[in-house]
Amino acid sequence: GEEENEDSLFRTEYSIRALETGGMETEELFSGSGQWDQEKGRKLAKTALDTYGSRLEVIISNNDAMAN
Repeated sequence: GEEENEDSLFRTEYSIRALETGGMETEELFSGSGQWDQEKGRKLAKTALDTYGSRLEVIISNNDAMAN
């Protein structure tokens, strides 16, 4: 979503918190805003995967359409 969108910020915060509460150690390697656009989200995911490859274990998307 939009970088300063309150809903987007909360979704990210609580997604990470849920992983940590479940016992997963987290480290943010990459962050970006797809601005609720599927193609922008796809490009961000590709950039993250190209950059970090197998180091990535989780990608969080704040919008179902962007996650497809």
